This record gives sequence, structure tokens and C-alpha cells, in this order.
Amino acid sequence: MDRTYVETLYRELVNAFNRHDPVALSDCFSEQCEKIELDGSRAKNRAEVLNQAQNLKSNIYKDAQITLDIEWLLPIAAEVAAVTSRFTLTGARNADGTPMQELSGFQFSIVALDEGTPKIKVAHSFLPVPDLQPIQAVA
Repeated sequence: MDRTYVETLYRELVNAFNRHDPVALSDCFSEQCEKIELDGSRAKNRAEVLNQAQNLKSNIYKDAQITLDIEWLLPIAAEVAAVTSRFTLTGARNADGTPMQELSGFQFSIVALDEGTPKIKVAHSFLPVPDLQPIQAVA
């Protein structure tokens, strides 16, 4: 898969998130997909992604913005690529309205052409593990 397809898709995803547009965000996903958020919530198709994305208009995310940079892209076939990206989320709020700290993490995705249009088939978001040295010292 051509890198420009993936870059265009991710630009659409970021723009949809930053406009707080759940429909545009869900349109970046294939009809049959899997999306796992940082809190472990899971969507198994585009309709469930849309349901998750309704939070973009809520008090918690209404001022949130995201940046996303592709760090690694591996074409698997002419129509499929594995992608690792780094994201930063700013402007989110806790349930009580106080600002959340900036979050930086990663997203692993599988992108595939769906009737000639690149769509996200799998997206798993995760945060980096804190320093494991103290844990490894105990083991």
C-alpha cells in the first residue's frame, strides 16, 4: 500500500477528531473493524466506532485536540499495511471539569483498501509502560 494513502487517511482521522466530528471519524474505519481505546473499551464495527466517537462532543473531550505522526509503516500487500503511530492528546478534561495532563502514546493499526479507499481495519491504542527497571530488579 502506498504511504500517501495512509497519510491521507490519518490526516482525515486527526481532522475529524479535532473538529469533534464523530461521523467523519467513524468514516475512517472499515465497516468490519476492531478499535480498542486506552480505557479498554472496544468497538467491533463502524457503528460501534461511531457510538464511541460520540464522546468527542462530551465535556471530557469537547476541547481536546490530537496530533498523530506515523512512525512506522510496513506494506503487507498491495492493499494492506501495518502502521505504528505516535499520538499526543491535549485539552481533555476529567469528569469534574479539571484539565487532564497531556497524554502521549501509540496506536498500532492495520489499514486496508476497502473498495479502493483506505480504511482502518484494526486500531489498538496504548500508553508506554513506565520504567520497568524496578520490576526487573525484583524478578
